[in-house]
Amino acid sequence: MREEHLNEWGVAYSRRFTGSARLRAKAIRSINEDVAPVPDEVPAPLASKLLDDFRDIFREAAAAADAEIIAG
Repeated sequence: MREEHLNEWGVAYSRRFTGSARLRAKAIRSINEDVAPVPDEVPAPLASKLLDDFRDIFREAAAAADAEIIAG
């Protein structure tokens, strides 16, 4: 997901003219909402996918470290 927005990040961060801070902040906020949506009580599909991806990464890291995951 993140790779899809790299160009947008570049454009947002390249805004360096007088009065550009708000435009840059608005663009970055929009990108962040797409890349890392905050889950609600009933998460949107993209938020659910993001959480599933985090779980998978965590499980892989735990397995590589020979660690036990304890749910609580």
